[in-house]
Amino acid sequence: MMTPTSPQRPTAALPPIDQEPISFLVVLNLLLRNRYAIFGTAFVFATVVAVTLLLLPRKFTAQSSFMLQTRQSLPGNLSGLASQFGFVLPTGEANESPAFYAELLQSREILSAVVDSPIALHDGMATRQAPLSAWFAVQADRAALLRDKTIKKLENAVGVQVSTKTGVVTLRVTTRIPELSEQISQRMLSWLNEFNLIKRQSQASAERRFTEARLQETLSQLNDAEDRLLRFTQRNRDTRNSPLLRLEEDRLQRDVTMRQQVYTSVMQAYEHSKIEEVRDTPVITILQAPEQPVRPDPRGLVVKVLLVLIIGFVVGIWLAMTREALWPRLAGYASPQEEFYSLLS
Repeated sequence: MMTPTSPQRPTAALPPIDQEPISFLVVLNLLLRNRYAIFGTAFVFATVVAVTLLLLPRKFTAQSSFMLQTRQSLPGNLSGLASQFGFVLPTGEANESPAFYAELLQSREILSAVVDSPIALHDGMATRQAPLSAWFAVQADRAALLRDKTIKKLENAVGVQVSTKTGVVTLRVTTRIPELSEQISQRMLSWLNEFNLIKRQSQASAERRFTEARLQETLSQLNDAEDRLLRFTQRNRDTRNSPLLRLEEDRLQRDVTMRQQVYTSVMQAYEHSKIEEVRDTPVITILQAPEQPVRPDPRGLVVKVLLVLIIGFVVGIWLAMTREALWPRLAGYASPQEEFYSLLS
């Protein structure tokens, strides 16, 4: 027996939930309700930064600039002529550039030399001499660690900039003592010049030894070529009637001429390296000597405070929105417009 099935009642479709987007007025009401907290957060941030900047000790920057001196190298035709016979003569410094000197100023070689030498500063009517670690107020248990920390602090105090258009290198040294900034800058330029002077003289000495050995070799080759020409001339006193003899004489004469030119080139390179070996002229030309700064560096107080104010407002708004999300406020107004006018009153 089949049981009659009851007819199914049609299910009424549920009306869609009306999710209204958050209006601008709702957000504005949120900001107005929490305006004191937002402004207070921004004010606290700006006050802390302003007080910190005002309490920090002022810094002084000594600025100097220099450019490289162009070294006079051997003429290119002499080096090219010598290369035909397997000799390589010095043609100049290919690696000396403003960027090279900028890197050298910030290298540990120069910084260590400045750190290892004591510095004397005027303290009132007296002069006090102390290592750079004392002027930087660096402390450490071991001497090696003290030296390493002082070098790192000096590295942070030094700034180097290279002009790509003019090749001028600008050195800036920033410390808390004006005279200290000036003296560090002077010593760095002095050590830079001395370092390059020693390097140039050492390289010139090596070039002198090389060309001196090549000079003896080229002289021996020149003598051999002249002896061959002399023996040929003695055996063949008249070569005008023999084309083959005249051709051989021309070949021997060209060989002597070429050997003479090579010998002259090597001799010039030898004399040039001897001069460079004893030359003690400065490698760099100082365009702006370091001077003791009379005014401290600007703090940038206004810009930094304005930036922190903006950050404080953003943080304050984020805190207000977080508080509203975690602890919702009971609605006490019929509409956002009513709440807005109430907050303004």
